[in-house]
Amino acid sequence: MFPTLPTTVANLLAVTQSETVARMTVDFRDIACFNGAPGTGKTTAVTLATQKVGGVTWKYCIPPQRASTKGAMLALYESVFGWCGPLSEREATDALARRLSEGDLGVVIDEVHHVGLLGMQQYRHLWDRTCIYDERFPMIFVGCNVRETLARADEVRTRIARWVLFDHIQHPDDLVTLAHELHPRLAVTSESVLERINENITDGNIRAWYQFAKHIDYLPTTTGKGKPKPIKGEDIRRLQNLLGAR
Repeated sequence: MFPTLPTTVANLLAVTQSETVARMTVDFRDIACFNGAPGTGKTTAVTLATQKVGGVTWKYCIPPQRASTKGAMLALYESVFGWCGPLSEREATDALARRLSEGDLGVVIDEVHHVGLLGMQQYRHLWDRTCIYDERFPMIFVGCNVRETLARADEVRTRIARWVLFDHIQHPDDLVTLAHELHPRLAVTSESVLERINENITDGNIRAWYQFAKHIDYLPTTTGKGKPKPIKGEDIRRLQNLLGAR
């Protein structure tokens, strides 16, 4: 199952691009990749995008760490079929190719860096193989350093039709958009203070920003009455200590 979405998802550029990429991946039945550092919103974005983009039923897979090619394929088999018996890699691949070629399923493989280059090559072989039976299926890779891993494997890298690149929050527009979505006090905080928080506490990490926002209601300067007050230096120091930031 896909992870649960947070209560608020900021409308950042990468999030809006994710829906477009998911739609194109379904339309063209090809491969896309969401690539970026941990905590930059990849899984949230792909979950939201696949909820909005129909045309297929999406299956979500996280392969085990340092998985062999067999382990990578069995993890996907279990996601697609809902169970996994004592199968060989060839049996699992054959069954997956036949099922996925039917055209009604799409696949999201999260933490794809767990399987390394060999695992991604096997997933690409599976994608190629489905056209023998009928048609290819939409597949989205989600992971860290995927571009670097595939730099020496053009046979896989060139199969990826489009990318969504996730990075630490740097652009002022994204920073303001995120702040407005997370908390009323952040929405009225000056951009210079937001930049200070981004640099000194959250390090531009979206996950860290969500953790930061959770603590705001517990600050002594936060009250439930009247207009929201901007985050000030005293608040930043308190939250910096609570979050263990240096």
